Amino acid sequence: MQMMDTEIDGGAATAWQGRVATAEDLRGCVDALGLLPVAAPTPWPSLPAVLAPGVTLAVAWSWVGAAVARRQLFAGRVVPGWPAGCLTSLPVFAWAFARGPGSDPLLAYSRGLYGITAKAVVELLQARGPLTVQQMRLGLGQHKRFLIADTPAALAELERALIVVAGAPELAADWRPARGPTRARSRFNPPPTPGFDLRVWELTMRWAPPAALAAADRLREQLGQARRLLQAHLRGLNPLANDSELDTLLGED
Repeated sequence: MQMMDTEIDGGAATAWQGRVATAEDLRGCVDALGLLPVAAPTPWPSLPAVLAPGVTLAVAWSWVGAAVARRQLFAGRVVPGWPAGCLTSLPVFAWAFARGPGSDPLLAYSRGLYGITAKAVVELLQARGPLTVQQMRLGLGQHKRFLIADTPAALAELERALIVVAGAPELAADWRPARGPTRARSRFNPPPTPGFDLRVWELTMRWAPPAALAAADRLREQLGQARRLLQAHLRGLNPLANDSELDTLLGED
């Protein structure tokens, strides 16, 4: 995976305004911009602004979920200063991931990036593979029922630390056990329940393509380089942003 040029045409985002009408358009938009906030104030680009007339956010999120499951783009909190996440190309994901503690999710726990409930979720994902929130609650309930109510907050912690990523149900395809006439469905893979969040959560380090992880590891050895790449990219998306605004968005390393 080659690193992207950090110089972005300031008009590139404007060129996508109201044009994303298909899943292929969305992937092309994210690849072209490198980073697309889910929500952001003008003049920053944002997901709602690029959608063509008639395309709802619900439809767009179904495209995002499928693209994440296919490892075509990343969706997460790559810019700490935005309350919502961003859709990113894989090279930009590598820059953001390089700012974290590395591929070992429990190292982030030892550094205080998330709490005990989130640690239990990480251990469950390590043992059981990608899971929905419903499945996590079932797993935690076996031995740690007191943690069940904290599952959504724990996932928010893990998402902020880039420890987990959510995608479409296909993300768990490789982990589904084969079922025959005499084999019951695993209680960790129950049938979908209407009204529940059906996104599947996976550990980012297990989701990420090897080339993206290798790129992040190389950048991690160059102190400050990942931040500089992200800062330059953000400035390209919004040339009006000043250094103070970019520092707030990027947070501390």
